[in-house]
Amino acid sequence: MKLPVVWVVSAFAAGIALVAWAVPAPHAGVPWPLWSCAGAAALAILLGLALVRRKRVAAAGAAALVAWAALGGLATVFERQARPANHVTRLIAEGRVDTSEPLRWRGRLRENPLDLPWGRRYEIELEEVEVAGRSVSASGGLRLNLYGRTSVAQSPDDLRAGNRVEALALARRPRNFLDPGAFDFQGYLARQDIDLTGTLRSGELLQLVDRPPPGLWQRLARARAILLTRL
Repeated sequence: MKLPVVWVVSAFAAGIALVAWAVPAPHAGVPWPLWSCAGAAALAILLGLALVRRKRVAAAGAAALVAWAALGGLATVFERQARPANHVTRLIAEGRVDTSEPLRWRGRLRENPLDLPWGRRYEIELEEVEVAGRSVSASGGLRLNLYGRTSVAQSPDDLRAGNRVEALALARRPRNFLDPGAFDFQGYLARQDIDLTGTLRSGELLQLVDRPPPGLWQRLARARAILLTRL
């Protein structure tokens, strides 16, 4: 192999694609794909070591590629298990939520609304989304931006972290620019648990639903907002 890294990456990607194609739906508990991929990787590694001892380099290389493919499938299984079945990214990937049109998103504010020079920003911990007139349970983070002072004046001005709100907005998964060396905006938002971003066309499209008792993290978010305002 003149370019071993290319073969390794190709095998790893093939394992990801194979599991994504063969197991389109998430599994509850410990899924059989996890044991299958882990077992295949272990067997391939042991076989490769045995072949190396017998100086059968070509066969050992093939076993190593099988091991990398199994590890790629294993990584896919772990990634799926890390997110709940109702996570908004899963709902979109499975075609259960169509983000090509505005939807009604419901959830609780993670932080107090943040006033910025260009308008206001809301971060919502999703609870459900309305699709074709029916409510679908959803989880994940949604960031909505409201531009313009006129629109801000039309929005509720007494919202705080923990309040349950409803927003009618076009929200989509963030994307990166494809320019070389461009900032990893998608990764930056992922580190903040933001899965969707969108823009409110009007302040009236975001409404207060109710004010449930805030939890510990929401009380801390309120205290943080007060300190930021005073600073």
